[in-house]
Amino acid sequence: MYNLIFRITFALATIVQLSAFGQKAVEFEHKFNEQKMLFAEKIYVHTDKPLYFVNDILWFKAYNLSNVKNGFSSLSKVVYVEILDENNKPQAQTMVNVSEGLASGSLQLSKQLETGAYKLRAYTNLMKNAGADSFFEKELYIINPSRVFNAVSTKKQVYDIGFFPEGGAMVEGITGKVAFKALDNSGRGVAVRGVVIDDKNDTVATIKTFKFGIGKFTFAPKPERKYKAICIMPDKEILIKELPEIKKKGYALTFDDKDQLKASIVTNMNESNLYVVVHNGKSVMYAKSSRLVDGRTEVVLDKSALSGGLYHLTVFDMDGNPVAERMFFRKGKDKISFNTDLAKANYTKREKVDLKITAVNAQTKLQSANASFSIYKIDSLQTGQDIDIVSDLYLRSELKGAIENPAYYFSSDNNEVTEALDNLLLTQGWRKFDAKKRGNQPALSFIPEYNGHLISGKVLSPDKNPVKGLSLYLSSPKKKGAFYVTTTDSLGTFLFNTDKLFGKSELIIQADYTKDSTSNISIFSPYYEEYSPIAKQSSTYSDLFKKKKYLEDYYFSSQIQDIYAKKYLNNFYAPDSAQVFYGQVQKSYLLSNYTRFNTLEEVLREYVREVLVFKKKNSLVFNVVGGKESFEENPLVLFDGIPYFDINKIASVYPDNIESIDIFKDRFFYSGETYPGVLSFNSKKATLSDYELNPKAIIIDYEGMQLQREFYAPKYDKATKNHMPDYRSTLHWEPNLLFNGKDKISLSFYTSDVEGRYIGVIQGVSTDGTPGFNTFEIEVKK
Repeated sequence: MYNLIFRITFALATIVQLSAFGQKAVEFEHKFNEQKMLFAEKIYVHTDKPLYFVNDILWFKAYNLSNVKNGFSSLSKVVYVEILDENNKPQAQTMVNVSEGLASGSLQLSKQLETGAYKLRAYTNLMKNAGADSFFEKELYIINPSRVFNAVSTKKQVYDIGFFPEGGAMVEGITGKVAFKALDNSGRGVAVRGVVIDDKNDTVATIKTFKFGIGKFTFAPKPERKYKAICIMPDKEILIKELPEIKKKGYALTFDDKDQLKASIVTNMNESNLYVVVHNGKSVMYAKSSRLVDGRTEVVLDKSALSGGLYHLTVFDMDGNPVAERMFFRKGKDKISFNTDLAKANYTKREKVDLKITAVNAQTKLQSANASFSIYKIDSLQTGQDIDIVSDLYLRSELKGAIENPAYYFSSDNNEVTEALDNLLLTQGWRKFDAKKRGNQPALSFIPEYNGHLISGKVLSPDKNPVKGLSLYLSSPKKKGAFYVTTTDSLGTFLFNTDKLFGKSELIIQADYTKDSTSNISIFSPYYEEYSPIAKQSSTYSDLFKKKKYLEDYYFSSQIQDIYAKKYLNNFYAPDSAQVFYGQVQKSYLLSNYTRFNTLEEVLREYVREVLVFKKKNSLVFNVVGGKESFEENPLVLFDGIPYFDINKIASVYPDNIESIDIFKDRFFYSGETYPGVLSFNSKKATLSDYELNPKAIIIDYEGMQLQREFYAPKYDKATKNHMPDYRSTLHWEPNLLFNGKDKISLSFYTSDVEGRYIGVIQGVSTDGTPGFNTFEIEVKK
């Protein structure tokens, strides 16, 4: 009887416990789905080449991919691109318009830049929520020939080594793996060997790097012992480093993917169950409880349920606290290839190159995709080594720090590459999901720029208090000037959602000066002013001494191009601009077709029949008529997009500078405001001195989304005679290769006067979000 009662009680307790873990599963997945928005987008940027000279034009294509579903992101319409120096100080900044997850642009490199390694980074407004570590980053090398030799470093080589216990911690009495990574002061991995000893000088493990300065060893820390590593560095220097703190109580996680995907967890804590979650950043693939027996448990994952890519395996205790974590990688069968077809590999100067490209999947079937293409000269200075979209999206975007030769990890499926990849994940893997840390975070601080660029700022009263509920107006004084309205919130902050704001503009932000002329308005920088840690650069300068001839050749070529091709390299165009904010103009007057009068009041009275002018309490009133309803209030009155709140002042303007008058006759709703029609005056030439502004209005030179620069490439067909010198090192840049899944893409370009080897690079993404990458080479001879 007693045994029966015991079994029934145990069974009921188990059911209750399993029910609690079932609720915990729902809780974990709910928190995970809540926080996916923080990492909803992922960016990759393809640049035309990896090395530049000052005054070069850097061409780029940005791919904004959804990190929640497959394919391109539809959230953000703006991508921010910056070049940062070795101190994380911006040296160039721009924003580009995104259409269907794709954007392209260019940056002219300043002549004043120092020779050195720079960082190109790109992000969306939404990505700011996850911090600078989530941004796309790529190392660029920029050379200023006149300052090369000042940049050469003669500092003594310094080494460092870090240790990374698998799962997060070493625990007394529990055997576990410890990975390590040894670097020189340029950030490159170095080969080391050595031993791990305890505080009694007993050797407990040996150290030997496997690849790129990374390796691992296994040992079981003993109670009350301390451990240190004694390493022999490449120059025979001895480096001694303490191992991380060893916990008396904790959890050890070991992962094995040789025959099965198996996670083993061992603990000396008083726990009966653990909870294991596996996710790939987009969805939870595995979320179950696991019972501990004698402090041990194993979880075997179904390989068929996991596609290719990086996965995060997190272990939680019974209270929902994360206690161990590691990353692992599954090489998937899905891939896309860009196959090229060239008539030949060798060409003469100024010869036409015809190229055909196909996008195919793993089954060699034609695939729909969007890609970019560059071909540039390579030599011992400008190498063909650069990051690629496959290794970047699968590795770099998920890991901390620079990855040395990321393409290596996708070069083969052999045991060496597999072990090297696992070592990389053990050392540079990082946590993207922390249920305890992320579970109670506030709403997103940075919202996606879904319609266009957001301009934000704050309004303070003279005594520095936030001004709430104040209507603000943003204008760009030009023909058919841009006009936006917003209202400050309880903190005095505001947000203008602009649309198609391209190029440099003079922006005016003001309040209605008849209601508020004392508040102070300021705007925030659209660029993120926090940075990822300054990484040790993998590039070194010392070899530049040996490459003086190449430097001279490149400098000569760039000078020639600047002289002869400059006028062709500064052709810009804007994408199709949206119509005026109030839509279709219902009536327009071109004043040159009518008699000129001395004031706008007379113009409106004499022949603008859609506007009635009368006086009310010594103030002029304009009423728009002829629409669907009658109005008694003034319409929204604009002068080149700048609102006028005092009708007497606009009425007295001399009309000789006015080119046209546009009228919208119906009630208009815009940004939460209602207007009884719109009366818009358009000048012949916008001049700030012509406008009446709030004394506290701010006027700024603002760089909106960049205008598109046309890539210049001369043609040398029989009908064209061109005798200008041609010293292009980048023969062609094509950011928009659109594969429809049915046909090949054909493109052509001409070689230049520069002999040598050239590498063609094609990078892109299929419509389902699968990245692809390919290269080929040609030779240009006399």
